[in-house]
Amino acid sequence: RQDEAAVAAPARGSNGNGNGSSSSATKGEAGGEPKTTTLNEDVFTVDTLASAGRVAALLLSKYRHCVFACDTEVADIDVKTASPVEHGKMISFSLFCGPEAHFGIGAPIRREKSKIWVDLMDCDDREGILGAFKPFLEDPTIRKVWHNYSFDRHIFTNDGIECQGFFGDTMHMARLFDSSRLTKGGYSLEAPSRG
Repeated sequence: RQDEAAVAAPARGSNGNGNGSSSSATKGEAGGEPKTTTLNEDVFTVDTLASAGRVAALLLSKYRHCVFACDTEVADIDVKTASPVEHGKMISFSLFCGPEAHFGIGAPIRREKSKIWVDLMDCDDREGILGAFKPFLEDPTIRKVWHNYSFDRHIFTNDGIECQGFFGDTMHMARLFDSSRLTKGGYSLEAPSRG
């Protein structure tokens, strides 16, 4: 789905309640008329210590039985020449555990905020926000699926978080499914989803 791409990079200025949404024109169902859709209407942006504490509490209680998709976005690293060990700065991470989850406050009905985007660039307390998520990320009983787990684990380790609860790695699954993908677009998170 097109709107799932928004979890990696919702519009700047979004406060998780739909403000600052980016839009995209897509082909309408009848007559080929373009329609405008809000890409991040189901993404809750965490950019304050208060929202981090509230969301982390939900992850550790109400949604702890779920399997979580986890991914990081990193700056200040050349992945072709440097490893993530003591290199790179995490600028955001995203979490998703299914459409039944709801992290937004006061969102209209049918506008559940099921995806979490943690903005570590434009936040009020980077270390505090990471600290709020640390118990969730380090809990070995909460199952987490990653794309290139070894990279993301080192990026979190750079910030003092030892990720546990490994349940799968979609990049390695893609390699097992089709070891010739390097000639078909590689193993980026986007490439295996294209087929």
